[in-house]
Amino acid sequence: MPTKEQLRANALMARGLTRIKDEDTGRFSLADISVDKTPLMLYTEGVTGQRIEDILLKQLSTRRLAEWVSLQIGRTITQATIVNWRKRYRIIRIR
Repeated sequence: MPTKEQLRANALMARGLTRIKDEDTGRFSLADISVDKTPLMLYTEGVTGQRIEDILLKQLSTRRLAEWVSLQIGRTITQATIVNWRKRYRIIRIR
């Protein structure tokens, strides 16, 4: 079962925010961590009905994810596009 802190962090991440603690005062503040989405990202979200972050977190290789997205939206998406999108969201695949 997730802790209260984990639930709070997940709720903030869903809104594109994070909590930052000031070491001097010990107070927390909210910081915007959202990424500006490209028109292709917005189009992909609209067609698939899923958030782009959820799509990029799929356990698929870059090539397979590019093929899957291309099939879903009916347009060609390259592996380089997927790599760039994952870099924007700081998603690192570890084997």
